Amino acid sequence: MIHNLIHPDLALSRVAVLDDDLGMQTMLHRVLSSAFVPTIVRSGRELLTLVESKGTDIILLDLRLPGEDGLELLRAIRASSPIPIIIVTGTANDSTVEVGLNLGADDYVVKPFAPQVLLARIRSVLRRAVKTAQATLGTAPAAISFGDASFFPGLRQIVSARRETHPVTEREAQILKILCEKGTDIASRDEISRQVSGYDWDPSDRSLDVHVCRLRSKLAIATDQRVSIDPVRGVGYRLRVMPLAER
Repeated sequence: MIHNLIHPDLALSRVAVLDDDLGMQTMLHRVLSSAFVPTIVRSGRELLTLVESKGTDIILLDLRLPGEDGLELLRAIRASSPIPIIIVTGTANDSTVEVGLNLGADDYVVKPFAPQVLLARIRSVLRRAVKTAQATLGTAPAAISFGDASFFPGLRQIVSARRETHPVTEREAQILKILCEKGTDIASRDEISRQVSGYDWDPSDRSLDVHVCRLRSKLAIATDQRVSIDPVRGVGYRLRVMPLAER
């Protein structure tokens, strides 16, 4: 992770913004300058160059770009870098947001948004990135066993009985770690959201359900369907691990 993320107030963190709306660019630059070091980029190519040169610590990305495919750009970034990405969207009901989360975006904000809400979201994502980097740099990666499969939270990997590695995203790793720590108890949506995002769960926010659904699919593949995440209606989620003898 880039060294300046270690700053306790995150004040030196660099935020790259790709949005084709000039008014939005001006507003974001003004708002971000109060807490971070913003950079406005004007094309996907410019953003990719910035990421490759490690010139930013987090990205605000509008997926609806004239002449460019925002989802393909997100896919290209995520294929080569774990850098945090927050989608900036005009509507929470846009299916593009769900696709973006499935491709590995960390969070999203809906226009219009309050400046303090945006800054809080950025700080929350950056703090999670710092914790993940610190865990990854630990001397011995701790593993959580699922019988003959293992989950390494710090490395963000599930290793199958056949020693195949199945990577998970930062947020998926955090959710799975919470569920593992709860054991057979239920983890409420509010509890998960507070630990992962820093705020209570919002029923209109679909990102948690998207992350859990994607994580459930990865667990099924990595553990031969021995491990699943069961929804508990109106409450949250619970991890279910089938004993080896019941496979």
